[in-house]
Amino acid sequence: NLLKPALARADLRVIGATTPEEYERHVASDRAFARRFETLWLEEPSRAEAHEILLRLRPSYEEHHGVELELGALEAAIELSQRYLPERRLPDKALDLLDQACARGRLAKLARVGREELADLVAERARVPRHSLLRSESERLEALREFLAGRIVGQDHALDQVAATLRAARAGLRGERRPRASFLCVGPSGTGKTALAKALAEFLFEDEERLVRIDLSECSERHSVARLIGSPAGYVGHGDEGQLTGALRRQPFSVVLFDELEKAHPDVLNLLLQVLDEGRLSDAHGRPASFREAIVVLTSNVGAGRSEALGFGGAGASPAERALAEELRPELLNRLDAVLEFGPLDEDALERVCLLEVGRLRERLLRQGLTGLEVSAEARRELAGRGRDDRYGARALLREVERALTEPLAAALTQSALRPGDAARLELSRGELVLRFDEGADPEVADPGADGADPEAACP
Repeated sequence: NLLKPALARADLRVIGATTPEEYERHVASDRAFARRFETLWLEEPSRAEAHEILLRLRPSYEEHHGVELELGALEAAIELSQRYLPERRLPDKALDLLDQACARGRLAKLARVGREELADLVAERARVPRHSLLRSESERLEALREFLAGRIVGQDHALDQVAATLRAARAGLRGERRPRASFLCVGPSGTGKTALAKALAEFLFEDEERLVRIDLSECSERHSVARLIGSPAGYVGHGDEGQLTGALRRQPFSVVLFDELEKAHPDVLNLLLQVLDEGRLSDAHGRPASFREAIVVLTSNVGAGRSEALGFGGAGASPAERALAEELRPELLNRLDAVLEFGPLDEDALERVCLLEVGRLRERLLRQGLTGLEVSAEARRELAGRGRDDRYGARALLREVERALTEPLAAALTQSALRPGDAARLELSRGELVLRFDEGADPEVADPGADGADPEAACP
């Protein structure tokens, strides 16, 4: 009110800057005050405009910090800030990165600051692997299919779809407002659905812990929504972050796993519609959590173990797909990038799973100073045969490995029957699995293929 007369008489000239939210709250709410200003809306500059701004400011940064800024550093500041700092705007975020990179370069007594220094800074801020910023992601994705095949056995069609979807996302052929990719994994228990989410987290972010897991069997009630996005005002827990939105606000570069989709309450599924369509979700306080850099994986046992076909609910649909069409809303299915059918594991696939599990067990033994662990081809086939159960998938095999290997090895270690330098070997003798121990084998010269052993059995 003190400013209005001076503004009306043109005695006072004012240039103000604010955000749209602050303008609506403090200026537009007073119409008499607002009409004394000419409102100019400033949009975020394009990448080309931001590059021109950085070029013009480059000499002042170089003079202030006493370092030389390479052209590649300017391009990297724009490219990496666009990808890994989505909550901020150009040119501010790019200039901030350049300023900090130059300051670090000066402290490290560098003459030039380039793309590598920018990558170090962004990797630290966004908590992503440094090499993924320097190496072309397209090159990394070429290795994804092979990496997944080393973790997920017997689901080649699903792995092909995952790799193709992520390549399309990287090429910019999908909507920018949606999650990076979204998959619904359908199939029997123990066939690799959850393992796929863990493998994606390990490959993309080099950390299996970069997995946000939401067990939807615990979200079968209407009030479960508050668990995911936080409690509204007046309710117990108001002020606490939601289990889902809090995790994504802290780390938007994650794999988000929604387990047992069919058990979720319809109100929880409504949240998923927003996540899959807009790539964002607001918590109880109105703070947005971005899913646009996340991989969303949903799992379900609906229609488990049935044959493959194409389409949903049509004449050519498989029983599994008809079950999905009956159980899940079509708007949810239509927002997914791919529905992956995981089939039961055959005996050959189970043998490969056995190799993987024996490899993990061997690594744990080596860390304890033991020479290693061998499993003969006959013993591996016997384990796969005993562990074949279409209802439980690989989990039944893992229980057989536990009984035949893990438990006897644990007993031998606790009773000091195994000492550093010893090796263990599982064989099939007269229809029975027998675990034998070799004393004093030298880890430098031990031959996994000796004495008739299958050399492949010594590989994880």
